[in-house]
Amino acid sequence: MLSLSRFLLALILDVLFNDSRTANSLNVSAMLELEEDFDYLLADSGMQYSLEELTQHREDFLAAHRAATKEVDGKPIVASGPSGGLTRLFWKSRPMLIKSLADALNRDQKSWVASFEQERFKGASVSDVKTLCGTILNGPSKLPKKSPSYPSDLKDLPDSFDAREHFKNCSHVIGHARDQSTCGSCWAFATSEAFSDRLCIRSGGQYDMVPLSAGHTAACCSEAEGCFSFGCDGGQPDSAWRWFSEHGVVSGYINAIHSDRHYTEDEGYSLDQVDEIKKEIIDNGPVAAAFTVYEDFPYYKSGVYKHVRGSELGGHAVKIIGWGVEQNEQYWLVMNSWNVNWGDKGTFKIAFGECGIDSEVTAGVPRDNKKFSRGGAQPEIML
Repeated sequence: MLSLSRFLLALILDVLFNDSRTANSLNVSAMLELEEDFDYLLADSGMQYSLEELTQHREDFLAAHRAATKEVDGKPIVASGPSGGLTRLFWKSRPMLIKSLADALNRDQKSWVASFEQERFKGASVSDVKTLCGTILNGPSKLPKKSPSYPSDLKDLPDSFDAREHFKNCSHVIGHARDQSTCGSCWAFATSEAFSDRLCIRSGGQYDMVPLSAGHTAACCSEAEGCFSFGCDGGQPDSAWRWFSEHGVVSGYINAIHSDRHYTEDEGYSLDQVDEIKKEIIDNGPVAAAFTVYEDFPYYKSGVYKHVRGSELGGHAVKIIGWGVEQNEQYWLVMNSWNVNWGDKGTFKIAFGECGIDSEVTAGVPRDNKKFSRGGAQPEIML
């Protein structure tokens, strides 16, 4: 591993720019300017590479730059928009997972294990993972706070809790690791999953076959419906809970949409105290939470995550299903929406307060407006 210096960058650039393809498409002035741009972006990211990783990123960046460059009045101009912009090209050409960073993370701390072998992000770029972080963080929730519990109700909370074990009739619903694919709809997944869990719990385990549709939530909880949400381009858990109350969300059963909507009793509520969050999970089931994701988080494999290094990728929403203590560190037990081939079979542990994980917690209570049945046609699952 090595720390990158401008001298080393210049040497590598000198070699790479002798490539005939590059020489044919960029003049000397453009090469020097591009060198400065890459140097600045690399320094700003604060990353370390092996020489092989650096060379590969450089080559991919130059290839992406060539593809996005057009000549205007004899000058090379990088196109704007989704495929253009130097910063965007930098992150799009930078692999999400690099071995040197995984090694550094494991060397610098012992709280959690970082893995370069994350099947979920094989071949993915940093830009690809940024896309998944689609939650618009807004500080304290705009939903009303739930009325505080009496102190006596909070004094006997257990040191550890797992909703999958506590609500056994709904364990397979609560523990189902879903996949948001390449869409920034984590805000819709976290809320619809928590709602699904609570619906199962409230029905005594009768409603346990189909998760409520994150796709329906992402597509229909839009600006037109009064939501501050933009589908795959991001949204807020607050908006989803309000939408559940006013419009309902479908399950995916083969029924007319108007007869397959499930509602919450009200617009939902927020919680921001650790003990209140714990009691809420014990009483009603998992909750949705939003936090800031940094570049080291996708490497998580096991242990209790605490941010170590790397740039901010964006806001992400997840589902808290419990808590515990490991190596004297208190943590939240969380379900992600990156499938079972990421993290600890789709779950992770994160230290209390880390990256704002317990500062934007929201939930809602299912409305008693359905008769639950296991019979009927086999459902078509909507993600």
